[in-house]
Amino acid sequence: MFYGTPLTEEIVIECDEPSDNDKCVTHYKNHVINAWYGTYRIQAPAQVLEMIWHMGIGSKNSTGFGTFNEL
Repeated sequence: MFYGTPLTEEIVIECDEPSDNDKCVTHYKNHVINAWYGTYRIQAPAQVLEMIWHMGIGSKNSTGFGTFNEL
């Protein structure tokens, strides 16, 4: 539940098949982070898209991963 109301619409995230060239491996504070570059298509209500824009996608957002550009 976000914005005080239950989500009633489906969220769909699709991506192109990643290749080995899309993988980014980096080290941060003694941790290995595997990330993937790519084009992802997200279909969701406008409020959810806004929240994703501010929060990022993925588990390493606080280290700068999960950021994206709108196409």
